[in-house]
Parts: sequence; structure tokens; C-alpha cells
Amino acid sequence: MKNNFRAHKCKSTGIIRVNQSNIIRIVGEIQYGRILAIFTMISVSLLILPMIIPWTPLASIVEADPAEGNYEFTLEKEYVDIFIQRDGSIDIKYHFEFTNYGYLDGVDVGLPNRFYDEDSARATINISGTMYQPEKIHKSPYVYIGLAVEFDETTQYKVESYGTRFTLEFQVNNPHMVYKNELKDGTVGIRFRPTWFDPEFQLGNTDELRCRVFFPRGFNDTSQAVYLKGHVWDSIGWDNETGLLMASWTQYNVRPQDQEDGDYDVGVGFPKDYVEKYYDHNIWESMGNTWYFVRFHAASILVGCFMILLLLGMFVYPAISSRKRAKDYFEPKLCKAGGGPRKRLTAVEAAIILERPLNQVLTMILFNLIRNGKVEIVSKEEPMHLRKLDHFGDTKIETRFLHSIEKDLRTCATNEVGTLNRDGLEDLLVDLVEATEKKLKGFDYKATKKLYESVNKHAWLRVKAAGTPGEFAREFSKWSSWMMLDKKFPERMKKESQEYSYYEEPWYRWNAWYHPYHYRTNESMILDDTSVRFDRMMDDLVYNVKQANRHMVNDITDLGKEVTKVTNPVPVSSGGGSGGGCACACACACAGGGR
Repeated sequence: MKNNFRAHKCKSTGIIRVNQSNIIRIVGEIQYGRILAIFTMISVSLLILPMIIPWTPLASIVEADPAEGNYEFTLEKEYVDIFIQRDGSIDIKYHFEFTNYGYLDGVDVGLPNRFYDEDSARATINISGTMYQPEKIHKSPYVYIGLAVEFDETTQYKVESYGTRFTLEFQVNNPHMVYKNELKDGTVGIRFRPTWFDPEFQLGNTDELRCRVFFPRGFNDTSQAVYLKGHVWDSIGWDNETGLLMASWTQYNVRPQDQEDGDYDVGVGFPKDYVEKYYDHNIWESMGNTWYFVRFHAASILVGCFMILLLLGMFVYPAISSRKRAKDYFEPKLCKAGGGPRKRLTAVEAAIILERPLNQVLTMILFNLIRNGKVEIVSKEEPMHLRKLDHFGDTKIETRFLHSIEKDLRTCATNEVGTLNRDGLEDLLVDLVEATEKKLKGFDYKATKKLYESVNKHAWLRVKAAGTPGEFAREFSKWSSWMMLDKKFPERMKKESQEYSYYEEPWYRWNAWYHPYHYRTNESMILDDTSVRFDRMMDDLVYNVKQANRHMVNDITDLGKEVTKVTNPVPVSSGGGSGGGCACACACACAGGGR
């Protein structure tokens, strides 16, 4: 195993329901300009379609007969085997184990892209050991990209007995699946999202989801195999039954919504010499996908409805998209399997690795400086006013933070009060994210995250093990930086300190954490004669952290969006079909079964 390959995130930009079971899904994390371009293209297409092809009357729109009842079933097992072929296609073999509780006349299976070979599709239904053939397999009327396995009357009658267990075996060949890997020259790969079923019809979670990817015949060197970023396989090895190298992933209690979001995507990469054909995304592929989308939905989308969607796309999508991307500011370039975790990072760098909100990262920097007597909070109102007590912090990032404290457009002098320069903080965060990404290069990202999550847990355990308030405070002074990695630090801190509510003790240097306005510098900087109650210290700490998270600068929550535009910009190119933006393959099943 070597470096994993990168595939851009595949996420839906929206789900629109037409009637009960008609699902429209637009997939891909695309630049806002391209979104508007596609909307415009669809608008024009819808206006001219009546002149090109016969318009389907509204009466022909597929609707479920209310007398038929509702689709309701559970999915105990979903197994999928993906065989990569030398011609750039894949053979997909699904094994589903259902228990049915309602009306069911067929099963719709979402497929990776519009190039699937309908003629190659085969299916078998097993009910209590008896095998049944489907009445037909055809293009799904419910799923944007997928095939419908229709039951004949006998099969439907057997399946619709309440609580009937049955198994569906389904297989199909899907061309146009192997794509160039942009992270490692000379390699190609696939990305695949197992199909899911609408939670409106599927009861509960999928008990077991197993995915296996079989490498092309002739490839057997695991040292050259790469995995999908963030989705390392559970195992990789030789499969005696097929004589192929195989990677495997298994998950339990899987939420269909998480499956739809790509949490269970799988993928592999390998040298390009093992396939005769592979692809790269281009404008012609995107245009073909757009036209396919228009043709599929022309019968059920009215121009008036589309105009509403256009307005939503113009005003709602940018806000939602930018808010989501503000969280995804960290994008490690490579994840080397077997490289081990990246050790010796600071708590602030660990916060970047764990993708904590950037206002939380800034709060960690601020309180490190407060604890070390470098700065003092004077006013907690937005924007915070800080007294600069030193020119230099213990790290370059802390020093730049101190230099960002300004008054009248100049850096504050020692003991002068000012506010934080927003542009300075933005540059600081961009450099911090990029520097952390560089430090991670050559190490295992997943293992690194686990390491610092365990450090955070250890820090809390050390403080919780304290027997007295004094021990609690001293341990907190040592471990506070790592404790602040917790997503809900203020709430947890208040909870853990409640049992020491009525203790009073002298005022040591670390008390600057809790009452910075009581703290005064002197030559020894060791002891203040003031005694305070422990519960008051904790309350002030929690309050100060919350205020810093919200009010450090004006509109601090928008700062993350500005940083993300630089550290993790929206990809210029997007994927084809339902895969949307995958660097190595547009191979994500675009929609779950409609029934």
C-alpha cells in the first residue's frame, strides 16, 4: 500500500421530489458559475423541447396508486462486488437481503453513470429457496440513473406477504468507469458509492454493508495499490476463488442518509498499464450529462417549477454551500498507508488536523497567550478588545496573532489596548492550514486524527482524576491546550468542575485563565494575595471561551468561508454522470432505489 489517490468529494446539491417516488438528484460539487450555466441550459432546453420532441402530457406522469399501499421494507444485508475490467468498465454484482412489509412490485438499483449497459443486466429473486426471474429489467422510471427490476405477478404475490424475506441478486456491466488519478502520475482508479434506498421506504438502517473491489487481472502488487482518500480498505489480499487481488470494506448499522452523503464510498488505484482504456473529465462529458438530465426529467418538470428552482439556485445554494465548505478548510494532499501518525504537533495544529471550527482554533491561540501572560481580555463585546502584554509568543503563529492586535491601523505597543485585524487573522489561518498540510505529507492522515483524538481523551482523564480542586486546577493548567480540542469544550468543562463548587484558594499565575482582569504582572509573576472561589473561576472560564468563540472579531463565523476559498477552493472541474467531480472516477451511484 502506498499513497492514496484523491477523488473530489461527491455530494448532492439537492433532492427534489415529484409525487411520492420520483426522485430527481443533481450530483456534484460544482463551481457556482457552472451551477448557473447548467440551470440556464436546462431553462432554454425546456423552452425548446416542445418544438423538438413530443411533450408528455401531465396525465402520463408516473404516480403510485393509493390503493396499492406504501413501500416498506428492511435491508439486512447489502453486498456489492466490483470487478475492474481492462476495457475501463466494471462488472457490478449486488446481493440484497430484504424483509418486506408492504406493497412491492420491483426494486430500483442506482448505478454509477449514464453509460451502463442495460443489455448486460441480470437478476434473480430467491424466496424461501425458490428462484424467480424478473418480468423485465429496464431503465428505472423513478431513479435518475439506474435500472428497475420488475416483479411478475407470482413474485409480487409471494413477496407481499407481510414479513417475507427474500434475496435479490443483480449484476450489470458499467463502462466509462476508470479515470486518471490526479494525485499520482501514471496511475488510474475508480470511486464507487454503493446504491441506497430512500429512508421513506426503507425501515431503519442497513444491518451490514460489504463492498469488495477486485483489481484488474494481472495486477498483484499490493505495494502499488492505492486507496481512496479518507476511505482506507479494511483488508487487501489475494482472493483464491477469483484469482484476483481484492480490497474489502465492511460496515454495520449503516444509515441510508450517510451512504447517500458518501461516507461509505470505496475506491482503489493502480498503475495505468493494467487497463487498455481510462478517462479524464472534459466539457463534452459534462454537456452529455446535462442533456441526459434534461431528457430524463422533461416529462415531469414544468417551466414554472424550474424558474422557482433557478431562484433557489441563485440565492439559497451559495449560502448553504459556502457554509458547508467553511467547515472543509483542510484538505490533506496525500495519506500514506503505513506511514504512521504525524507526531509532535502543537495543540493548535492538531485542531487543524481534526478540522475544528476556525473560530475555535483562534480561541485556542488566544487562551494560550492569556495563560502565558502575553495578552489580556479588556472587553468581551464584539469585537473583543485586548491588551497586548508582549511582542512575542511561544510559536510563530502566536507571534503573528499578537502582531494582529491593532489600534488606529498600526500594531499595538506593549500594554496598549486594541482589536484584532481581520485580514491579519485570515492570513494567519491560511498559513497555519497550509503549513499543517505540509507537515502531514508522507504520514497517515487517519492515524494522525486518531492519535490526537486519544491525546484529547487522555487530557480529560488526567484532569478528571484530580482529587481536590487544587489538583484539578494544576492538571488543567498542564493539559488545557489539549482539552480545548473537544468540540464542546465549554459545556464539558462546566460539567466536570461542578463537584468542586465551593472551594477557595490563593491566586496563582495560571489563574489568568479564569480572571484575566484580576491578573497583574509583576517581577515574580507567581502569586497574588487574592483568594477566589473555584466555581467562580470555572464560570468565568466558560464564559470567556464562549465570548471569544463568538466575538473575537466582527462576523467571526464568516471568517472560515474566506479561509476555505484559499485553502480548499471549489474544484474547477466536476465529474460526469452521477459521480460528480471524482478525480479518479465518476463512479458514485447517483441515487438509491425508488422502491
